[in-house]
Amino acid sequence: IHHPIDVITGLEHKDALTIGEKLGFRNDALKEVADTMMKLYDLFMKKDIILLEINPLTEAADGKIY
Repeated sequence: IHHPIDVITGLEHKDALTIGEKLGFRNDALKEVADTMMKLYDLFMKKDIILLEINPLTEAADGKIY
C-alpha cells in the first residue's frame, strides 16, 4: 500500500486508521493496529530511526494482534 504522511503534522490517527483499513483490519483489530502504528511512528520520530520494520504483524483467529 502507499499512504503519504504529511511531514508537518506527522502520522495522525485518521491516517493510521486508513492504513489499517487498507491492510484489511476491521473493528477492534483496526483500533489496535492504528494504536500500534501511532506508537511506532512516535518511536520512529523520537529516536530518529531510518528503518522500522515489524514482520509479521498479524491478526489471530481470536482477533488479537501479534
